[in-house]
Amino acid sequence: MGVEDLNLRANYYRGKFLWYRRGAVPRPFMWRAPSGREILTWYTDSYRECNGLRAAWNFAEIMTYLRDLPRSDYPLDIYPLRMGGDNNTSCFNAAANARRWNEMWEWPKLVLATNAEFYDVLKSYGPFPSYAGDAPDWWADGACSSAYETGMKRVSQERLIEVEKTLTWLHAAAGVEYPAERISSAYEHLLLYDEHTWGHHDTGPDPLCEATREQWEIKASFAHDAHREIESLHRSAAAALAGFTGAGDGRAVAVYNATSWPRSDLVTVDADDLPEVCEVADAVTGRRAPAQAAAGTGAIVFPAQEVPPHGYKVYRISSGARSSGGDFSFEGHVLTGPHYGVTFDPQTGAICSLVDRDLGAELVDPGSEWALNQFIYESENGRVTTRQASFDLVESGPHRAVLEVSTVANWFPRIVQTVILHRDIKRIDFIHGLTKEERLEREAAYLAFPFAVGRPQFDCEITDAIMRPEADQLPLSCRDFYSIQHWVRLSGDGPSILWATVEAPLIEFGDITTERWADRISIDRSHLYVYLMNNHWRTNYKPSQGGEFRFRFALTSRRRPFSNTEAVQFGWEVNSPLMSVKGTNSRAGQAGPRADTASFCAVEPSNVIVTCLKRATDGDGLIARLWEVEGRTGTARLRFDGIDIRSAHATDLVERDAEPLRVADGIVEVPVRGFGISTVRVGWQGNE
Repeated sequence: MGVEDLNLRANYYRGKFLWYRRGAVPRPFMWRAPSGREILTWYTDSYRECNGLRAAWNFAEIMTYLRDLPRSDYPLDIYPLRMGGDNNTSCFNAAANARRWNEMWEWPKLVLATNAEFYDVLKSYGPFPSYAGDAPDWWADGACSSAYETGMKRVSQERLIEVEKTLTWLHAAAGVEYPAERISSAYEHLLLYDEHTWGHHDTGPDPLCEATREQWEIKASFAHDAHREIESLHRSAAAALAGFTGAGDGRAVAVYNATSWPRSDLVTVDADDLPEVCEVADAVTGRRAPAQAAAGTGAIVFPAQEVPPHGYKVYRISSGARSSGGDFSFEGHVLTGPHYGVTFDPQTGAICSLVDRDLGAELVDPGSEWALNQFIYESENGRVTTRQASFDLVESGPHRAVLEVSTVANWFPRIVQTVILHRDIKRIDFIHGLTKEERLEREAAYLAFPFAVGRPQFDCEITDAIMRPEADQLPLSCRDFYSIQHWVRLSGDGPSILWATVEAPLIEFGDITTERWADRISIDRSHLYVYLMNNHWRTNYKPSQGGEFRFRFALTSRRRPFSNTEAVQFGWEVNSPLMSVKGTNSRAGQAGPRADTASFCAVEPSNVIVTCLKRATDGDGLIARLWEVEGRTGTARLRFDGIDIRSAHATDLVERDAEPLRVADGIVEVPVRGFGISTVRVGWQGNE
């Protein structure tokens, strides 16, 4: 895999995943992934168990651990004591202290060692018990102490993955320069924003001190610098793609799909230099559709159909006739479209009824304290919601209806909640624009999605895995909130629902469960809550936040359950919309097919997802990373068009070659494990 052993340094402050608690996972243990692969793991309750050895002479901490080990039924005669901390310098007292200890005592001996040296010895004591499950932690909610930057970072990361795939294609197929250093710099800034904690240790006692402000400015700069760099890379990629495609002049648009399956969705295009009223023709099929003006944006939207995986399709724009409002209406606080009927509370603006018209099913729990899409503000005075709702149907056209609901709430002088219904796509989009006043007193904000599904079963996407809350967790890990990637799935008695998030990563199931510190949960209500923001921490994280925020969500529903493949595709599509590139008369010296459609990379079967396409770190070929999502071990067929493949090898995560892979007719055959990750290096004719 590239990572052979794992050593976790937990922090007992505001956390309960502790080795000495009853029912805890024993140490060491084999941590088993959904694919069945295992990694030898050690964890502890502190990242500085033995800092006493950094002092001139202090064995008190060591003696404390030696006394506690018998009480914890620890089975081995070796034990790692960690020295560490935040940004500590090297310390030579430890060597002198270890020598003095060993001179005084015959047993146990102190050995100064690296993690790798410790694991070399530890492995001889195996085998060790095996455990499966995620380990959510209580520090995750620090991410929403700076909700604006966290949302920016999540959007930027999705954009960088798209850019990396696009530039890999253009580099391999058309010789476009691959900006490896700029891409690496953008990833580094994203990682530095995510790393460890967000600010000064005195954010609670002294939230306005100079150190707090200065350290937050440095931390925030990583998200802002990444955003600027990635937007610049995106412009470069779009310009290169425009020269590569067959779009031609500015009255044509190439629609690009950065995922590994065909896509159909609405596309947004800048309307500069376009007719006031226009229609769009599919250059491949000839199918025509009216364009719809996107309110307040200077853009148009139109439906793109079957855009190929990691590829594009060209659409040509011409003058057209005005079209009617189509299949939408808004009367008496009820917004109706072909697939959904949405009833709004006239005071709060929240959704008190959401009917799936295809099923004739109500999706909102009528017994819930909160309505669907309802904003909740929490302070020392309790929980309140929005008020003074006003409604404005800003779009009603042939493809979608857009309703804006304006409200206010305590410390939020302006809230605009946008609800979008579609004609051809069974999906509802939600956009929340929040204006917040800064406040140091303890506070939090949530959004409620109380669905009406009996005997609910939730699962969600985490990093390259699918997890069921409670069922797929290690004992004593966090149940208060969950940090997810893209989507949540709900099934049970009634409709099945897929729900996706863009900027906000933290979710709570069944109820608002913040700081309950529960060791186990029973989710008996099909309610979902988004943990938007807080300032609950008194160390490391931002003590207050204000300004402008945007949060986006989407949902769809049907009678039968959604497969893992469908859930992954839905969540990724919401987070990676189809990209539009206006045509250009200049090809910038690039050789391209000038075809009306093309696909660079696709994979079969559909339960295998291409998560990454990039140039290899050493420059030798390109790297494709695959994720199998249904639990089916087998062979994936990875197809490349536009390049002449000469070789393919399986690699580990750090791109070290393993066995060669079979290549035939531009298709690489890749063995995949159920729920596993597979990485492939591909070499092509002309690659240097």
